[in-house]
Parts: sequence; C-alpha cells; structure tokens
Amino acid sequence: MPELLEAELYAEALLPSIGERIERIVIADPRTVRGCRESLEAVAGSTVAGVGRIGKVVVLHAGDVEVALRFGMTGRLSVDGVSPIERLEYEAARGSPDWDRMTMLIGGQSVTLVDQRCLGSVEASPDLSGLGPNADWVGVDELRGRLERTRRAIKAALLDQSVVAGLGNLLVDEILFEAAISPTRQSIDVASHALGRLHEAIDAVITTQRRRGGSHAGPLFPHRTAGALCPQCGGPITKTRVAGRTTWYCTSHQR
Repeated sequence: MPELLEAELYAEALLPSIGERIERIVIADPRTVRGCRESLEAVAGSTVAGVGRIGKVVVLHAGDVEVALRFGMTGRLSVDGVSPIERLEYEAARGSPDWDRMTMLIGGQSVTLVDQRCLGSVEASPDLSGLGPNADWVGVDELRGRLERTRRAIKAALLDQSVVAGLGNLLVDEILFEAAISPTRQSIDVASHALGRLHEAIDAVITTQRRRGGSHAGPLFPHRTAGALCPQCGGPITKTRVAGRTTWYCTSHQR
C-alpha cells in the first residue's frame, strides 16, 4: 500500500502539470532521493512533457529526463496541499509537516511527496527496465510465460514487481481469494491448471477496486480478521505468512 490504483490516482493528479515549467525542487529529507541528487535538482527549469505510470511508480517526463516517484508503504502525493487520497491504511490519523519529504514547484503549484515512514523515493533517470508489465494490462499468454519461470508460491510471484508490476499485499490476497487459488500453490502449477481463473480475477478485482476508489478503500471481502468465516463456503479463514507478508486465505475453497 499504495498499490497500482493509488499510483494511478497520483498520476491523474499530475496531468494538469503537463506543459508547465518546473520552477524549483525542494528536498526536505535527503533520504527520499534515490540516485544522484544533483541530477534531480538539475530537472528544475524543464517543462513537464508527460505523466505516466508503470506499476506502482509514477513517471514525470521533464524535458529529456524521467523522474520516478515511488510511494513505499505510506507515501502520498499532494498538489497545493490537496491529495487524491486523504489517508492510507498504515498512516497515522494525524498528519505532520515533517512528512513533507520533497516538493516540486510546477507552474505555480506545489507538488509534494508526503510520507510518514519515509519509505518512498524520488529519482531522476531511473532504470525501470526490471519492472514487469502492468498487472491491469498483462495478457494471458504473457502472464503464463512469466509464471512458468518459477516454482515459488503464487503469492510471492505476484508480489514480485519484475513478474507483474503494481500488485501489493492486499490486491494479491483479494485476487487469489476471487480465483480460489491457495497463496502457497506453486506458480508453475497455476500457470498450467488455473491460469484462466487467475487472469480473470486480476481483471475483476482491479476493476472493482478502481470503482471503489482504490485499494486504500479497504478489502472487498470482510474476511481479513481473526475468527472470520469464508463468505463463499463458510470455512475458517487462516492467517499465515507468504513471502514475508501477512496472508489471509480460506483453506477450504482456495486450492
């Protein structure tokens, strides 16, 4: 969290900056800068030529340079103090000016990376070649080819941004629940026997969560709590860890 849908909202908030000049870059916390700080500061004076998104990364095209904005667990983007997302799941209830890590003055407006835990980053000329295709665009054949390359648990593979880009812990749990696939099942087995269900579930969950406003709006299914019962089959919901992440699933219908 944020996941691809939150990055999509942040990218949309930046669209009015296209054609505007980046007047100044203020780095309040050097820990936020990834790569060369001088390269980032040199972007000042450029004109914003476009805005894009790759997975969870928002890309600002500033002249001949790309600037990547990553949001970590608690990162948000605000424009003149207004963010398309008021609060994230793991963010404290009250904000603080100390969370303003980097600000770009673009066309008279302030574009600020707000990040409580300082796990997000900003980087000029990033190497994004290691990212897989956007999860909301990936085709069945490409998804099959990427999953067939590994015997890892399917949840671990879907969280790997080099396999598909944009999915985080909540979306993956929701997708696997919808597809009736255990998060511990091997990726190569899913690619062979349950790929159609998985691909349909990716599209269905992302589409539904997009309509609801994003992953931060909360889970689709009220089952991510201790003692909960599966809304599909009535079986018990299990909490475990897969790929180092907290995982909720139904051991009865997710196989």
